[in-house]
Amino acid sequence: MAGGQELLELLRKEEALYRELERLGEAKGSLLLSGAAGELEGLLADEWSLLSRLEEAERERQAAVRRLASELGLEGEPPLRDLIRHLPPEEGRALWEARGSLLDAMDRVHRINRAHGDLLAELQAMAGFLWELWKRGARGTTFYDAEGRLAGGTA
Repeated sequence: MAGGQELLELLRKEEALYRELERLGEAKGSLLLSGAAGELEGLLADEWSLLSRLEEAERERQAAVRRLASELGLEGEPPLRDLIRHLPPEEGRALWEARGSLLDAMDRVHRINRAHGDLLAELQAMAGFLWELWKRGARGTTFYDAEGRLAGGTA
């Protein structure tokens, strides 16, 4: 069925875009860890461009689902599992596998983004801690005496 093949191609296209987003996410993580923040600007521009392409791919996929549903005599935009029930087994299996691959790629991107958020939160906490240490040092108050023993206050 032509609609099934179109949908399969669009699922694969969307998966390829998520794999590219995953690659950019890994590169962004490396830059964050290395402290090369200046190089992030170009990477972020690439990421925004890719996100725009992903939005377009998602709209194309949703339109293809509606077209295929119409071909099959179904209403609206049914879930893929409902469409598959009306397709030849081989075509349905290929769509289901492509769906699984797309979901896996999406999950990997989600995990990378969550890890970046955690890393940024840790970096922010560290910067705050270092700022407080600097302010105390600037005021002449420290946590330790000349021999390295805890001097008044808490660390």
